[in-house]
Amino acid sequence: MGCLKCGKCCRVLAFDVADTAGNAEFYGVRGLRCEHTAWGMLRVWVPAVCPFLTCDGLCGIEDDKPLVCRVFPEPGMELLDGCGYG
Repeated sequence: MGCLKCGKCCRVLAFDVADTAGNAEFYGVRGLRCEHTAWGMLRVWVPAVCPFLTCDGLCGIEDDKPLVCRVFPEPGMELLDGCGYG
């Protein structure tokens, strides 16, 4: 199976920072979801809506979307709550 086009991943911004206790605490106390990646980084999830997400929840630039969107989810990545990827 693959992406079911639920748009959940289009409503968050994920970025990686150094996996340190200080970073985990800094982002964690702000209520942001953090996870340890397989490559030794700390992934931080920030609520943010993609400007290309259409009102029907689909990608408005499907044929030209960025690589990070095309390869989602990365192997070993914890899926977002309610993600329709199956």
